[in-house]
Amino acid sequence: MLRVESLLSSIPVGADPYDYIKHSILKWGSVPLCRAALVSLVVILILHAFIAATCLLLLTLPCIRPLKPSPWYLRKLYIEDHSSGKAHQVPLYFANAGVLLTTSQLLSSASTSAFIWFDIGAALPGEHLFGSRALPAVGLMNLAETFAYWSLSHCFLVITICHGNKKQQEKSMASIRHIPPQLINFIFTFVPIAAMVITIFVIAWVTQVTSEIQSYTKQGLTALDQGSSIWKQLQVTPQSLEAQAQLRGITMQLASLFHNAFPRLEVAFYRFRLGECLFLSFESISCPTSRKIALGITHEARSWAHIQIRSRYLSLRSGYSSI
Repeated sequence: MLRVESLLSSIPVGADPYDYIKHSILKWGSVPLCRAALVSLVVILILHAFIAATCLLLLTLPCIRPLKPSPWYLRKLYIEDHSSGKAHQVPLYFANAGVLLTTSQLLSSASTSAFIWFDIGAALPGEHLFGSRALPAVGLMNLAETFAYWSLSHCFLVITICHGNKKQQEKSMASIRHIPPQLINFIFTFVPIAAMVITIFVIAWVTQVTSEIQSYTKQGLTALDQGSSIWKQLQVTPQSLEAQAQLRGITMQLASLFHNAFPRLEVAFYRFRLGECLFLSFESISCPTSRKIALGITHEARSWAHIQIRSRYLSLRSGYSSI
């Protein structure tokens, strides 16, 4: 982090201190990129923009050109018991996985494109100091990942419970089939909504302090420009008492701005790291959950296929034996 003491001690003798401090702050507030990194970011930006446009086309095409049958977005499915009746009166709400995943990919690609665009802009001197516009993009990227994981988990779980092989479900999915449908509906509705609310809260929480820092920075850069102009004027007319008084006032203003800005900068870093931890916690919960459900379904599908192959083999064998 930039320190006032080290910055003041590094000013060369005879140099304009205000101009030197300004350029040091702008240099510290920039994130330079090499040509290879810049080209890679541009290529990734173009790819994500193309993916986002494709997803948007897929989502809007049914509205522009109605299809037959019309696309569905939400269905009610019932868990069947051994007699093919309703095991529960409350249905499982099954959302269209294609729409959910396409929407998640649209959010992910659009937010990634925006983040890369702001990241390229942050390579310009001083632009990183005013880079809070990238924070919503980071939040949307994490939110889209969470939506994608829970959409896959929801699709796999509901399909397996309602349409899976019942004999295999009695062994591998018995514990899940006894979960009340109300609880499954609540979990797969509550977690995405909670992720969205927390994302909005974190973005607003971090943006609040970064906006204060940006305000301090703009005032400081303006004061440094004024101080540099007066300092150059004093090099020509050092006896000007009015210019000396103005310079002292600007110096006191800068000291007050630095004194107020640096503690807020530490708060901003703390809030940003805490927000990252919250985002990672959601992903760490979402990814293993979807993976576990997918592995359970894969195991069930393999077992079902093995049973089908074995039964087919036995039927053929009995047929040959009768001949």
